[in-house]
Amino acid sequence: MAAARTALIVAAWLLGAPALLVAVAGSPVPSAAPSAGQVRAWLDDPLNPVYQQQTAIVLAWSVWALITLAVLAVLTAQLRWRLRTAHRPAIVSRLPAPAQSLAAALLGTAVVATAASPLLTPPAAAVAAAPHLHDPGDPSGAAPTAAGPGTDTRQQPPASVTTAAATGSNGPSGAEATGGTCVVVRGDTLWDLAAEHLGDPLRWPQIYHLNRGHVQANGHALTDPDEIDVGWILTLPAHQPTGPAPATSPPAAPAQPSLHPPGASTSPSPTTAPSHATDDGVSPPPSQPAGGTTPTPAASPDTPGPDPTHRGTPTSAPSASTTDGVDLPGGWITLGLAGGLLAAATMVWRRRRHRYRPTPLTHTVLDDADLLPPLAAMTRLRTRTRRIPPPDNAPSAAAPTVREYQAATVKPALPPPGPTGTDLAGCAALPLATGMGLAGDGALDAARGLLVATLASGSPDDPDAQGRALLPAATLATLLGASATGLGTLARLTVTTTDAEAITRLEEEIIRRSRLLAEAHAADVSALRDTDVHAEPLPQLLLIIAAPGPAWTSRLSTAIGLGRSVDIGAAVIGDWPAGTVVTVAADGTTDHPDIPRLSVLDTPAATEILAVLREAHDDTPPAAPADHRGPAQPRPAAVHQPPPAAAPDQDPAASTATPHTAAAAGRLPVALQVLGTPAVLGPDGQPSPGIRSKALELLVYLAVNRDGADLSDIMEALYPDASLRRAGERLSTAVADLRKHIRHAAGTPPAGTPRLEPVPNTGSRYHLDPGLVHVDWWTLHDHYQAAAAAPDDQQRLAHLTTALNAATGGLADGHDYDWIDTDRETVRRHRITLHTHAAALLAATDPHRCWHLLEHACQIDPLADELARTTMRAAATLGDTDAIRHRLTTLRRALADHDLDMSEETEALARQLLHHRQPPHPHEQGAPAGAPAPPHR
Repeated sequence: MAAARTALIVAAWLLGAPALLVAVAGSPVPSAAPSAGQVRAWLDDPLNPVYQQQTAIVLAWSVWALITLAVLAVLTAQLRWRLRTAHRPAIVSRLPAPAQSLAAALLGTAVVATAASPLLTPPAAAVAAAPHLHDPGDPSGAAPTAAGPGTDTRQQPPASVTTAAATGSNGPSGAEATGGTCVVVRGDTLWDLAAEHLGDPLRWPQIYHLNRGHVQANGHALTDPDEIDVGWILTLPAHQPTGPAPATSPPAAPAQPSLHPPGASTSPSPTTAPSHATDDGVSPPPSQPAGGTTPTPAASPDTPGPDPTHRGTPTSAPSASTTDGVDLPGGWITLGLAGGLLAAATMVWRRRRHRYRPTPLTHTVLDDADLLPPLAAMTRLRTRTRRIPPPDNAPSAAAPTVREYQAATVKPALPPPGPTGTDLAGCAALPLATGMGLAGDGALDAARGLLVATLASGSPDDPDAQGRALLPAATLATLLGASATGLGTLARLTVTTTDAEAITRLEEEIIRRSRLLAEAHAADVSALRDTDVHAEPLPQLLLIIAAPGPAWTSRLSTAIGLGRSVDIGAAVIGDWPAGTVVTVAADGTTDHPDIPRLSVLDTPAATEILAVLREAHDDTPPAAPADHRGPAQPRPAAVHQPPPAAAPDQDPAASTATPHTAAAAGRLPVALQVLGTPAVLGPDGQPSPGIRSKALELLVYLAVNRDGADLSDIMEALYPDASLRRAGERLSTAVADLRKHIRHAAGTPPAGTPRLEPVPNTGSRYHLDPGLVHVDWWTLHDHYQAAAAAPDDQQRLAHLTTALNAATGGLADGHDYDWIDTDRETVRRHRITLHTHAAALLAATDPHRCWHLLEHACQIDPLADELARTTMRAAATLGDTDAIRHRLTTLRRALADHDLDMSEETEALARQLLHHRQPPHPHEQGAPAGAPAPPHR
């Protein structure tokens, strides 16, 4: 019946419509051909009353012909497809873009009815695919395949539609296992396996659905895409052809929710978490994006839906910088701004290392004031930015170096500048050429977000993006309150006394930049960058000001309009009738259709971030080392009697530490290593194989938190994006795995002895049992404290040597945990202090050994200026000018690689030592307190 109705509709259109046109308007073929003059006259004015009838006739026949061609293309493609296969897929075709909306109304019913079987593609997905329809009859197309569990029916460039039936626990069927198998090795993720074996990492859900519930050889089954075990054999789906594969209906079970709704980005860039980011190195699975328009049935009870705690590839059209962000204790910021703040915090750590001076070993606790993290929310920022792909406005590729540019025969084009401050704040879609007004409850918070984003933009390698801010003092006081007086000086922030002075400064900068453009014959700043690679950087200048009075409104409006071509704009707090006013809610959401959400910060959060930016930009003079230290913090266990120390003339750096004889013999305590590569050392002294990455991270976390840690703190550090239930389950898995490997390393206990509990849980609090485990970091720290309290230099040197023997590397080398920055720097400074003080004790008796220890300390931190100066003095004591030059060259190279500058003090000292070979007294050059003067030679 449907086929007959379709045939009637098509026949009526193909035959009835032209018959009606002939009856009303006559034959479409004129009795005489029009002259060239008549044709030109008609083309010049087709709506002239003289030609209106002919225009209407031409238009009517053109519409009929266009739609007829579309109908014939659909029917031809359907016929060709039916001749090639017995399947009945959805009908798709290519239509000209202007004809899509016109043809949809007339052909919608006919196209759907021509298929004898129901179409599988969800209606929303079919509509989304319309602009890029594929001709099934095209020889380059792909043959249709049945959409089994996890079959990906994506079309490129539209988003894919994934339909999957619930998979039973018996494993994949033979019909599905058409792509072979693969064996999971250490570090594999479903994302990596899909990329390696299927050629598309976005097809990882197919592997998951195909193998979900299948019991593996070790007795476990795949129930969570985050957890796959080494040695599992996973069945792969069939390799998907390049062309789209229309889906067919699953036999019974309802479909899985679509992972790729219509309108998705066609080239997503997911951020794959490193292997230590999950229990088994599996990155979190993508979740159903909020606001997806694909209608999907409810998942079956045994089919887990998307985990809202996991973030995957965002598939919405807007940029990640405007749709995703990070919630902070004092507001919300975009991902782009979060990345900028992380870069600033990283630079702060580098500058602190560069300025670090080893502290006196007179107190048992190293509590340098600058060991506090630059940002309280730094861990949260890093976690969120790792879980979500970078925004569309992420910085471009690195610019060529001077040497590369000069050597190139064809000069390469410089990459475009990175995102501006307004991009990072979330208002990139709204040009500031006429000024942007900020109103609503979140106006002040949004202004603070714009200020922070402007000062956080760019980098030393991208000066064109290093935005500058201009504020009157009254506006700054409104934004920061009393904190404005203690803000200090920021090179990229100009604060004027009055509003009038701020507007005058703005006008002067517009005139200066306009003159530069005129001299270069460039239309705007972008053209200036393209025509002159040596042009002065002209980053965005943003005026943030409260709405001025009527006397200044016209002048400010004129100045803002003139700043369009020179990258100068303004944000006005309050009503701004001359521009666009955006009403900002307290959470940053706006009423503007192109600006979903702006970065918003309250006063404490903005003040903290501005302090970080000031230190990152080196606008703050280095603070003098603290002269007083607080009392030592109590430890749960007293310092154990150290093992026999190595001889003072033995090289701690080159010695092979063998402090784990008890563990090597299969006895307690079990040796745990967190300095260097984290590991549980077995009876043979080798790392225990097969331990989960999250269990290793837990080991490091408990090692640096020797007194133990609450479950809530551990879950926040290890599983910040998981739900409470899921985080508790995964933590239990990690704890059980860590206990298992420690027990295995301890060997089989005698009969009748209680079971070992190396990681006790005492009232929702985990800790490592010091009676059952031996941690190398604890050994180092205990002997550090013992050296500080030693009554004489001989005992102090013995403790220092034992501590140095225990330090085989940095904290968790090769693992970049989100929470580890401060702890890693604490360990680094302990190691440096041990080396410098051991060197000071040996300077008078063994200057060569002294220099060797200092050289090793420089390898621990190649950025420390003071450490390099101390090492060069030690080399000068030996008369080794080559060592002085080597240390100077190495320091200069390391600083250049990290965008730091060598101090004048270091340059002057190197010149003095190389020319005069008379090292100054170490106490005169800031040597560690208590360091004896090396002999002059």
